[in-house]
Amino acid sequence: MGINDTIVLNIGDILYDTVSRDVGLLLRRTNNVSYEACSDSYEVWVWEVYWIREHGTHYTESGLVNMVRSGHLIVHARI
Repeated sequence: MGINDTIVLNIGDILYDTVSRDVGLLLRRTNNVSYEACSDSYEVWVWEVYWIREHGTHYTESGLVNMVRSGHLIVHARI
C-alpha cells in the first residue's frame, strides 16, 4: 500500500490486528465533534469497533487509517 493510497472504511469491514492477532468489525461511524471557526471547519469521525477479545471500543477514523498505513491493522472489505 502506497502512502498516497486512499483508505476507505465501511460498516461491516473486518479489521485484523497484526500485533494482538485480534479481529474486529466496524459497526458504526459517527461525527463526534463538529467545529467551525474563522471559516475553517473540521469534523472528528469516530468508529465503533467490536473486537473479539476486547469487545466494544472506539477509534477516530484518522487513527484507524494511520494504523492501516503503518501495517498494524489490515482491512478486509465487506462483501
